[in-house]
Amino acid sequence: MKNLKSIYFNNLICDFWKRRKIILCFMMVCAAFFAFISVKRAETVRDLTQEQIEEIEEYNEKIEEYNKTIADAEESLALVNQQIEELQQYVDQSIYMKLDGQNIHTASVQYGITTEANVGNILNALVLYINEGGLKEALSEEHPDLSVESWREVISPSITANLLNITIIHYDEEQLKQIFQLVKTRVKDQTPEIAQVQGNFTMDEIDSSIYVKADVGVTNNQNNHLNNLKGYTSNRVDLENKLISQQNNKKSYIEKNEPEVMEARRINPVLQTLAYTSVGVLFGVVLPALIFILNYILSDRLRSKEDLRNANINVIGSYRQDGSYAPALERSMMDLEILARQQELSSIFLNVLGEDEISKKVASDYAEAIGKAGYETETGFRVYDEAEELKQMVKSRACVLFAQVGKNTYAQLEQQLRLCERFQVKVLGCVVIG
Repeated sequence: MKNLKSIYFNNLICDFWKRRKIILCFMMVCAAFFAFISVKRAETVRDLTQEQIEEIEEYNEKIEEYNKTIADAEESLALVNQQIEELQQYVDQSIYMKLDGQNIHTASVQYGITTEANVGNILNALVLYINEGGLKEALSEEHPDLSVESWREVISPSITANLLNITIIHYDEEQLKQIFQLVKTRVKDQTPEIAQVQGNFTMDEIDSSIYVKADVGVTNNQNNHLNNLKGYTSNRVDLENKLISQQNNKKSYIEKNEPEVMEARRINPVLQTLAYTSVGVLFGVVLPALIFILNYILSDRLRSKEDLRNANINVIGSYRQDGSYAPALERSMMDLEILARQQELSSIFLNVLGEDEISKKVASDYAEAIGKAGYETETGFRVYDEAEELKQMVKSRACVLFAQVGKNTYAQLEQQLRLCERFQVKVLGCVVIG
């Protein structure tokens, strides 16, 4: 389509301009027809009885209720799906949910703080470091097997007077030992940072132990999480059933109660008429354009210089849509001069198949260039019909054809070639316009 557009666009515009009056009349007819349809539809709305209008309004209100209920169910379903996904991920991946309430591996350490500064501020800073992420910084990359993101529930710091107690629970003894050592090291390394802000202090490890304990509270918490997951899953089933039920109810209601006339919409007749008229105008433009384009595609009009070359016709040059020549006129003249010398010619006839301004301009440019090369030229636009032009061409004994893509047909070219053959006129080549 891109190539066809580049070849035929100007001709399409020309055809539109030549037939502008017919197209304008067609546009007006289309606009009037669509405006008439708009008026008839508006009359249909006005002709509804009050009972019909009330029936339609009641029907629309009921449909809106169904739509709102369905939308609420879809929103609730999306929320519960998110809750299930998050809770299921917690159940599957957290350290806490893997604990055995009767066999919990536990590690604890107790530190004593000695300082002349505010001991409470120091202890609170240490607890904040443990709870709020500083402790775990970068450890997820160094120790991915220790599930650092789950430590918040299994590491419990507490404060008693000037003592800091840290308790860690885990389901795996070896991992517990690794975490315990990391926590002790990191807490110890953090003390200089806290001292810079809160004042100097010393932190001495008083006691450290690793043991196994049982805790029914852990089991109860685990069961609560699992029960919540079951509750969410059950709620999802209810919401899915509700959504399906409402969708089926809406479908059934529409099948049984949809009014025969559904045109009682609140419309602005002026805007509707303008919209329909615009569509009519557009239709009045598009339809002729499609007809012209199909005519170009399906007709036998010349489409490109490559078609001529495939038919073994020498293409001397071409005139592009942007006003340039390919190749340049000087290059085309080299070919013409060689051909003219071979045929011992003194003049060259320019056989132009079109009488439009572009064809005349191109023929004039070639005539000027040929004249500068020392050859006489004559130009004809109706060689097949005008005897005088035919005599001039026969006298020259050679000619150059000028054909325009999208306008001249292959039948015209064939006609001219046979005419030249009949009167023994050598066709030196063809200049393609467009």
